[in-house]
Amino acid sequence: MTINIKDKYQKEVEKAVKKFRRDVEKIKTSENPYYHDEAVRDYEIQRLREELEKQVNEINKQFNAEIDAKIEELEPIAAKSFFKPTETDKRLVDEFVSEFLADAKLAFSDSEKLDAFEKFEEKLGFLDENGLSLVRKRLPELFDALSDDTTLQSKIRGLNRTLKELQTTEKMALEELKEQKMNGIDAAFRRLRLIHPAFSDYKYNRYNNANR
Repeated sequence: MTINIKDKYQKEVEKAVKKFRRDVEKIKTSENPYYHDEAVRDYEIQRLREELEKQVNEINKQFNAEIDAKIEELEPIAAKSFFKPTETDKRLVDEFVSEFLADAKLAFSDSEKLDAFEKFEEKLGFLDENGLSLVRKRLPELFDALSDDTTLQSKIRGLNRTLKELQTTEKMALEELKEQKMNGIDAAFRRLRLIHPAFSDYKYNRYNNANR
């Protein structure tokens, strides 16, 4: 469940920034006598800059409105979501847990026990978040069954820490949306402000005299 709101707005900003660069370059290289006056060039470039800033601001508003609405819509759905393991997941987890327990309990050495745990972890890679949620519920059983082995108990604790981070598809989608909102969509414009002479009055622009 992937909801990508960011890309279309980000592309709009990138398109606007490219157009600004092209338009500024046209003014600077124009043979039109109108642009031979530096004051005129500065005025026209400033006008282009104001248009760009207004456009980016509007795109940001549209992006925030859409993503905020989607986040608000998804929050209650994510809060009520739960893992949905299949019968196949259940059979696989039963098999993985039983095999690991047999290998660990009957191992001749600590090295064999650790190999058994490593193989167990590798098998978990075949499960999605729904199957892994079942594995987490079985960890206390494994922990108790291996009560005489502090090394494997430590490994099981570590696995539990990892599996605690599991999220339902809906919760992952919500987190992705929040990350999209946090990262924003105007990176191209922010880079432009840092490096383009038309933004030399911006505090962090490389052409700002205060930075020289």
